[in-house]
Amino acid sequence: MNCSPHTWATKFPDAAGHAQSPVNICCNDVIYDSALNMTSLKTTYDVEDSFEVVNTGESFKVNIKKNSELTGGPLKDTYRLEQFHLHWGSNDDHGSEHTIDGQTYAAESGAEHPGFKNLVDTMRNVKSRGQTCTVLKTFNPASLLPGNINSYWTYHGSLTTPPCYESVQWIVLRQPTQYSPKQLQSGC
Repeated sequence: MNCSPHTWATKFPDAAGHAQSPVNICCNDVIYDSALNMTSLKTTYDVEDSFEVVNTGESFKVNIKKNSELTGGPLKDTYRLEQFHLHWGSNDDHGSEHTIDGQTYAAESGAEHPGFKNLVDTMRNVKSRGQTCTVLKTFNPASLLPGNINSYWTYHGSLTTPPCYESVQWIVLRQPTQYSPKQLQSGC
């Protein structure tokens, strides 16, 4: 059975839509919207007392229990962070879903931060699809963000996997976070 993205529309009609993600962000083609400066993008993330890491077979997902929220910028409402997941490649020259002027990045989420070490250490314990590990250490989701979250690109797009609903307001931060090659290799 062929499950590649170009076949998804046969079972998931939204995958044939015109607002599918990810995209290549072409810096010369973006349109500046000064209205986005009216309300700064703001995170109110609570430190997790513990966290659960799940190997989905495609990436690692971390479920969030505390009341962590994102508001402002292009968002009309307050959104609660329920989970995040990581994407990375087999080497440092690719892995991100979105590209900027055709450039790929090693990963699409994360930061070099002491809190990230606990996450990477846990990934080693969930090597197979469906494995779950609960970590009894604190974790601050804000540790995955770069210093400047108010410089970003935003667009209306879709989930990047089936059912590919076109219901996502993407916010792609302009400032990349830094991983060491050792950190990325330890998570694979």
